[in-house]
Amino acid sequence: MMNRILITGATGFIGSALCHRLATGNKVIGVDIAGVTPSETLNIIWEQIDLTDFNSAATVCEKYSPDIVIHCAGI
Repeated sequence: MMNRILITGATGFIGSALCHRLATGNKVIGVDIAGVTPSETLNIIWEQIDLTDFNSAATVCEKYSPDIVIHCAGI
């Protein structure tokens, strides 16, 4: 079963490691405030948003309907 996993802080140390580890067999949505250079070798969807903006966070959740959210954003 393929899960839709949304990971906040996806460009940080722990978040990026989780994105890469969970990308096999899952649909990973990496969310971060920092700009991201998408990797063509991994099946990761990248979204650049500010999690302190409720509307942006709600829009991403509505767009992808994640089964699991792993919060790794530090600030």
